[in-house]
Parts: sequence; structure tokens; C-alpha cells
Amino acid sequence: MSSHRTLWPDRRFGRQFLPFLPALLVLLTAGLVAVLMSLVHSAETQSEQERTIKDVLWVEQDLRFLLTTTQERMTGLAQLAAAGDLDRLQRQAGALLNAQSELSRIRVLDDHGAATLSIPPISNPAAMARGEIQRQKAMASVRALGRATFSQPFMTPSGDMGLEVVAPVFDGQTFTGAVSATLSLDALLTRHIPWWFAENYRLEILDTDGVPIVSTSRVGADVISLAAAHTMVFDPPGGGLYLRATPYPAQGKRSRWLILTAIGVLTVSTVGSLVALARHIRRRLKAEQALREEIAFRRAMENSLTVGMRARDMDGRITYVNQAFCSMVGYTPEDLIGMTPPMAYWDPAGVERAQALHDAVLAGNGPSEGFELSFLRRDGSRFDVLVHETPLVDASGRQTGWMGSFLDISDRKQMEDLARRQDQRLQHTSRLITMGEMASSLAHEINQPLAAVASYATGCLNRLKSGRYTVPELTDALDKLDRQAKRAGKIVRHMHDFARKSSPNFSPLDMAVLVRDAVGFISRDAVQRGVRLSIDPTPALPPVIADRVQIEQVLLNLIRNAIDASPQPPGRSGHARVVISTRQENTGIVVRVRDYGDGISTETAAQLFTPFFSTKPDGMGMGLSICRSIIEAHHGHLWYEQAEPDGGGTVFCFTLPCQSLA
Repeated sequence: MSSHRTLWPDRRFGRQFLPFLPALLVLLTAGLVAVLMSLVHSAETQSEQERTIKDVLWVEQDLRFLLTTTQERMTGLAQLAAAGDLDRLQRQAGALLNAQSELSRIRVLDDHGAATLSIPPISNPAAMARGEIQRQKAMASVRALGRATFSQPFMTPSGDMGLEVVAPVFDGQTFTGAVSATLSLDALLTRHIPWWFAENYRLEILDTDGVPIVSTSRVGADVISLAAAHTMVFDPPGGGLYLRATPYPAQGKRSRWLILTAIGVLTVSTVGSLVALARHIRRRLKAEQALREEIAFRRAMENSLTVGMRARDMDGRITYVNQAFCSMVGYTPEDLIGMTPPMAYWDPAGVERAQALHDAVLAGNGPSEGFELSFLRRDGSRFDVLVHETPLVDASGRQTGWMGSFLDISDRKQMEDLARRQDQRLQHTSRLITMGEMASSLAHEINQPLAAVASYATGCLNRLKSGRYTVPELTDALDKLDRQAKRAGKIVRHMHDFARKSSPNFSPLDMAVLVRDAVGFISRDAVQRGVRLSIDPTPALPPVIADRVQIEQVLLNLIRNAIDASPQPPGRSGHARVVISTRQENTGIVVRVRDYGDGISTETAAQLFTPFFSTKPDGMGMGLSICRSIIEAHHGHLWYEQAEPDGGGTVFCFTLPCQSLA
């Protein structure tokens, strides 16, 4: 009896444990399958990575050899260009183009980057403007390094991504130009990647941001995984480029994984069917708790945002606002939810624009970069906001409305407006200073017509008092008096337009006429300083779109600086010179103001455009800084050059785009 009582608890435990035995066996089987899958996956992944690295290194070495050889051949062509042997250069360039089909064109460039020879000849010069920025940067690099280098990638006229191989040409120690070749990256990968590599890998060239610019892919990016990809530096050409090889998924591997996945799914399904009820209850409780926590977290996060958030349905009705948006417009959530256009917080002065943007967003045509609007708070105060609208998508991927973010930019716009007004005041002050410095010359200019007016008036009065006059004599004298009065009025109006404070007025201008007016304006001051101003004969130029007063301010500043920098002649034996020239170059008009002074030292050049730096004892140091700001506002460029050895001095140059390109 005692023995029976001893065994009974064990039998009861066994009966209680028996229903869980199949689940335990299934769990053990699932564990073994998981271990097997993990081991297989780890081994295959490691093997694939090793094979990928080895293959990529092989391809990278092959491309490196090809590009290094290209650099050496371009250096050889540069040596021929330096020697002036252009016939041999053309023969070798043609042979190089035939041997390396990824090279589309070889050009000989002068020290400014202009092509003096092209193989083959250029049939469409406008298309060659592509990549000009990258080519100029490469020119600057080879000038500094003294060896062949590669430019940054750019879009070639044929639509491919390419780069320039640039080799410097030196005459002794003097940089005289370069020889450049256009290399197609698409053709490089297409023609120099082995077929077996292209069948097994997608090879890409990435830019500095990691974005693919060239690819040999035969499938979409969504079919392959970047987890097995291998990336390495692509040097040469360097410049932050990378090579990335991504293996294509193997068919056999996919089938094996499908079988193992099916086994795992069946195993998990079996286990799940045994414990579904209990786990369902536990999952439901956990999900409800997680939902409560998530709602509390999101509510706290939304209430802590300083950016206003607003949700609308597909009809434009407001369905949600956060606390920041309510504080921004001064309405409660109850006031806002359910509101339809026109919204109560829209500025009445901009209702039409707000409605148009509202309709564009609902139609899916809203500005992707965002847009600015003026809102009206409940208390009547206005403020500016930056709005970004994005589609609101539910869990099933269906769009249910639009989510907008609102950032108050009133302070930022006030600061921008203040900076713009300060810049205009500074320019106005500079013009007033220029007028003050030229006061004596301007007084002389005005005194001449006024003296003539007084003389003609006195003569007419004397004739009238004496009674000895004829009508033709008085008419002629009064005509001359009228012309001199108009001349004086023109000078005064010119001074008034130059000195008054006004907003920029952009209009078509003839630069040749503007240069002549500026020279006439300052010529008297130049004569007093013993400096002769001359204008280089100018061919017909297209007009530029610019503000006359601002460009005249730049010209007067540069000419006055040139006068100050000109050497003072001894006695009256000679005159210093300042030469002003205008030419059309490439896409704009280039104005050059040259003096024949001592030039600019290296120390001065480093701070030349720095505000408040001046080499004049009484100078403010703002002239060149203001000039550069004005030219850059006109989409131009201001710089200086040391003049040629034939006369010394300095040349200040600036460009303005032509009317058709402005």
C-alpha cells in the first residue's frame, strides 16, 4: 500500500506533463532547424563576402591600372603640347581615342581653360559648357600640384556621367595650360568589366554622398540586398568616389532557403497552434498596455514640440492639431478640429493665395520644398510661417489626408529685412562718401554751365536795356542759355540719382554707355590728380540686366582706387594712366579697370576684400567689400589680377551676365 502511495504522485505528474510533450518535441525540432539555418547562413555569408572582396579587388586593380595608364598618356600629350609639337600630339591623341573607347574627346587648353585644339573638333560648343565648373577646378588643382589629376564627375553632352583627365602644361616653371580628356564612366564600366563579374555582381560608382552615379545593374535595386555589398575607395580618380559591388542572389541558394523557411514556418505553425489560446490572451493584455504607453508617449512628445502640427482629411477638413499649433494661432483644439477653408487664422490680405496653395496640396501638386504663408492670430496679430505638407498614410498604405508642419519664421524674416536695410544704408553711405570726395570736381562741372548761363543772361539784359537788338540775336542767345541750363540740370539730376537712397531698379543697360558716363563723372577729379582716363575701344555689346546706380557705384569705386594707386608724375612732364575696357567673354560682359601703379603685395591681397581693411590712411575699408556684394547680387564675380610685366599695376575685373542669360 505504501508503495502504491509512493508511485501515485509520479504518475499524476506524468499525466500532467504528457500533453506538453509534443510541443516540447516540436520546440526542440524548431531549435535544431534554427541552429542549422543559422550555421548554413553564417557559412554562406562568410564565403560570399570573401569571394566578393577578392573579385572587387581584382576589378579595382584592373581599373586602377587603366586609369593610371591614362594619366601617364595624358602627361605625355602635355609634354608634346609644352614642346609645341601639335602634329605629333594630334596623332597620338587620335591613337589614344581609338585605343580607349571610353575617352570621347581630347582638348588642349590655355591657362584660362579655353580650348585651343579639340580632337575631334567641337560641333556643339554650347553642350561643352557642361562640366565647366569641374574642369576649372581640375585646372586649378593641376596648376597647384603640377601633375595630372581627375575632375569631379559631371554629366557629359551624350548624357553619360563622366570626368576630365587633366594634365598640366608647363613652359619651364610657368603654367601655360593643360591637356584634358573626357572619360565616360558608363563606358568605363561597360567595356572594362569582365562578363563573369557583370553576371554575378552589380558594380556601382558612388559619389561623396554615397549616391550611385554609374551602375552596371541588370536588375532593380529592390531585388538585391546591400547587406552583402563591399565598398572601397576608387582611387584614381579619387575625389571621394567609391566602388561598391553587390552580389546577385543565387537561384540555388534561394531555393534552399525557401525549403528551410517552409520547414521553419511549419514548425512554428505547429507550436503556435498548441499555445495559441494562452498566448492570445497574454498578447492582448500586453498589446493593450503597450498601446496605452504608446499613446501617452506620443501625446507627451506632441505636447513638447515647438513646431505646429496639423492633420487634414482628403477634403481639407482639420482632423488633428497639436498644442504648439493651438498656441501659435490662439485657438483651442475644439475650435480648430472640423474647420474647413477658408480657415479663421488665414490672413485676409492673402486668402486667395492661401486657398490656391490649399487646393494645390489637396491635388498633390504642393511645393515639395515648402512654402510661406501669413497667418492671423485670434488677437489680430500677424505672423509668418513656413509650411511643409506631406501625405498622411494609414497602416494599410492608403492615404487618408495630409499632415502639415508649421514653423514660425517671423523673427528670421525680421532679421533678414534688417540685414537688407543695413546693406542698402551702407551702399548709400558709400555713395555719399564718393560724392563728398568728388565735391570740388562736381562744383567745377556745375560752375561751367552756370557761368555760361549768367553770361548769356547778362548779354540779353544789356541788349534789352540799350534797345539795340534783333529777335534772331536774342533767340540765339536764349537757345544757348537754355542748353547750358539743361546741362547744369543734367549734372544735378545725375548727382541726385547717384546719392539718393532707393531700392534696386534692374533694367537693360548698355555697359559701354555706363562706362562713358562714369568716366565723365570722375574725369575732372582725375585731371586734378594728373591721371589720364582712357576707354579701350569696345565692339557692340549685348545689354545687361542691372541697377544703374549700383553698377555706377562699383565703376566709380574701382576707377577712384585706380587713380589713387597711380604713380604721381613729376611736374607736368607726363600723365599716369587708368584704362577701362569692356568685352564679351563666354556668357557675360567683363569690365576691367587697370592702373599702372606698384601692384598689390601678397599681404594686402590676403585681406583685399575684408571689410574695414584699407591701405589708405583715411580709408574706411568698405569699398571693395560693397562692390563685391553688389556684383554677387547681380549674379556676377569680382576679382583682381596682377597686370602684365609690360607696365605693372593691377587689373580689377568684374562680370555681369548678358540680358539673355541674366
